[in-house]
Amino acid sequence: VVRDAFMEALKAAGNDSGDGLAEVFVPDGTYYIDDWVGIYSNTWLHLSEKAKIIRMDGCHDKVMLSGIHTDSNGCVCYWNCKHYGYTQVENIVISGGEWDGGIGEGTFTYPGGEDISNCLMSFRHAANITICDTKIGNSDARHFISFDGVNGITIKRTEFHDQGLNQEYYGHNPEDWNGAEVVHTDFIFKEHQWSDAFPTDEDLACCNVWIEGCV
Repeated sequence: VVRDAFMEALKAAGNDSGDGLAEVFVPDGTYYIDDWVGIYSNTWLHLSEKAKIIRMDGCHDKVMLSGIHTDSNGCVCYWNCKHYGYTQVENIVISGGEWDGGIGEGTFTYPGGEDISNCLMSFRHAANITICDTKIGNSDARHFISFDGVNGITIKRTEFHDQGLNQEYYGHNPEDWNGAEVVHTDFIFKEHQWSDAFPTDEDLACCNVWIEGCV
């Protein structure tokens, strides 16, 4: 299990004061994570062609990868601090390898019981997020990637695969699974019950979205 190693590498990249993007490279291999991983602004997370990151059972209710930053008090912010505008994270590139949601092949049932997995990646109040040349899948999450209030989304040459219907959670009626999307974009506004982002008193849309060459 290498979650802590990922976090340390991404934190070091986030503290890099140089120009451009700080690169975190993941070599060939299979890596298991048992908790969410946070990526900071101005970071390029690049997996080699034969690198695979797999979410373990205990992490299915958590996002595999999300934007993270340090607030004005020096505290790490992930879900709970209040943001305005496209300010939480910016200038992130995720490329190469494969992100595996960890659902057993051919079963698509949540290992922990009658519940569904969280999305694999999530960004909110962010700017300039690029995902390219990677594979994302093997999950019963209704959204593989979720964007809430993001300005600048680019997804290129990405393969999405094996998005499974959890029969225990939804029953045997496919109609109950309406709204499943591999890429989900959403507004942020105060009364919006479906947005994952922390409520604010502003209206914030996703804009400047470009998706091409995906499967």
